[in-house]
Amino acid sequence: MGGERQRMKVMLETLQQDVITKRLQVDDPSLRWMLKKGTNLKEFCRDSSVQVTVGSDVDTQVQITGKAAEVNQVLARVKAYIQENRKVTKMLDLPAGSSRFVRGRLKRIRSDSEAWLYVPKDLENQLCIQGNQRQVDYAEELLQQVIFVEYASISLHICSKLVGEVVGKNGATIKSIKADREVDIQFGEATEKAWTTTQIVGSREDCRAACSEILEKLKCYEVVSLQINSSQAGLIIGKNGSTIKTLKAGLETREDTQRNPWIVSGPKGDVNELVRRIQIQFSVAVLGGLGTFRIRCPGCAEDFPDFKLLLKHVDQRACAARSCVGRCGAYYPDEGSCLKHQAWCPFVRRCPGCDAGFASEAELTKHVTAKACKARACRGCRVIFTDIPAAELHEQSCDKYAERMRDVEVQRQIQLLKETLCPACRMGDQKGSSCANCKAILRRAQLKWHPDKNPADEIVATIVFRSVQAVWNGSPQWHTADDGAESACPTTGAKEAEKHKQKTGDEASFGSRTAECTVQ
Repeated sequence: MGGERQRMKVMLETLQQDVITKRLQVDDPSLRWMLKKGTNLKEFCRDSSVQVTVGSDVDTQVQITGKAAEVNQVLARVKAYIQENRKVTKMLDLPAGSSRFVRGRLKRIRSDSEAWLYVPKDLENQLCIQGNQRQVDYAEELLQQVIFVEYASISLHICSKLVGEVVGKNGATIKSIKADREVDIQFGEATEKAWTTTQIVGSREDCRAACSEILEKLKCYEVVSLQINSSQAGLIIGKNGSTIKTLKAGLETREDTQRNPWIVSGPKGDVNELVRRIQIQFSVAVLGGLGTFRIRCPGCAEDFPDFKLLLKHVDQRACAARSCVGRCGAYYPDEGSCLKHQAWCPFVRRCPGCDAGFASEAELTKHVTAKACKARACRGCRVIFTDIPAAELHEQSCDKYAERMRDVEVQRQIQLLKETLCPACRMGDQKGSSCANCKAILRRAQLKWHPDKNPADEIVATIVFRSVQAVWNGSPQWHTADDGAESACPTTGAKEAEKHKQKTGDEASFGSRTAECTVQ
């Protein structure tokens, strides 16, 4: 009895030595709650007999008890789960004026990424993303796509005298422009040069449509400056403005007479008519048109009369602004923003080797063919891969590559055969027969390229064998081989063609000549 008791005691001590306990501190309350879920605990403890206890207090640790090997395995699973689901908060900067547009996309991004996104009240141009690392990264990716593909901002300088025409009575005109369009149009303060900065932000297509409508409307108006002498000013205005009212009868124009020169604005026809009436009566000098709008460069704030000149300015890299290489019309104030747009732009063809952007497949192919980076294209189907090993691995199973290599081999063998024959047999001048030397060459070629003797390359052997037979019969057909020969050695192909042309011409003029070799 005593021996049995002693044996049990030793076994218990041995078992206790095998059992260990490890603790892990988890400060995040939401993670502790997720660890307590029955499905998660079962997943942690699968294929093991360990016991996992999760405390409810901040100071309480996750306790794992069991055999050493199993405890270490379960602990690794718990740590991986915590790392994957740990709450992450990330703040992102938004382009100025884009917060309203981004807010309209937050619901969609939340649904797709399962992350929480919101714009803080005190930080108008910043966005907060909360969730685990995977959710935050995916939400940031979706947000970048919204900002640099869907969102657009266009800055215009509109003549301050015509802002009222764009806005309309009680805002009727601007409301009609914004109707059914996801855009926001903001008018700034007038500058010293009598320009008002106008910012159009929103959906890319809607921004362009709204901008086009505003510019088309402004093209119907004109702003003209008139040089008025102080002695003439009173005469033109008249008592209580009677003269100027008479002059502009039936016209919808506005006159700024507070300073010299005067500024006359309104519809083109009305402005021209008013200027004509004033000149007839008072002979004033017209200094010229002042322009109704200008398009502002986001990089240097310089303005241009149309988008074509603006894009030319940006493409010349005269300032920090950059335009998309895909020629989609997008431009940004700096290179970093433009590169982010190009990463998502559907018009940009990206090189998988160096991540450079190109406007077309032809430019990308030229870049890869020139071996400007590590990217390589399959020599059969022309699909581009990140590096040489990836392209070579693909070529092993590419049917088009195998077919192309087979054609190259056929052309090479036919060209070698062609070069060993004499000119008469090569050109088929002796129909139905060949010289003794060429017959011996052709016999050896027939034996070498017979399909039954080349089971591994039966297709190549069959094509070459048929070419040999055609030469044997005195009717060679070199057109298949000529294409490859000329590409491989254009000088040889050109010389043979020239010799054949000269010989044909001589025979046509002087009759047939004696063959250069003995005909059997």
